[in-house]
Amino acid sequence: MELSGSCEYCGQHKMIEVEDANLTKAEVDALVTDQCDCSQAKSERRKAETAKKIAEYIDKEVDPAA
Repeated sequence: MELSGSCEYCGQHKMIEVEDANLTKAEVDALVTDQCDCSQAKSERRKAETAKKIAEYIDKEVDPAA
C-alpha cells in the first residue's frame, strides 16, 4: 500500500510503499524523512549512525562493572 508523507526538515511530499496500512501520520512522515535527500535529513541520518556506532563501541570496549 502506498501512503503519502512529508519530510520533517524540508516539507517535501513523497509517496512510499508500506506493508502496514495502520501507520500513523507521524510514522509515515518519519519514514519519508529517512528516505529524503535534503541536506538536513542526510545530516541527521549521519548523526544517528555515528551515535549508534559510538554506543556499540562503548558496549563492546567498556567494562560493564566500571
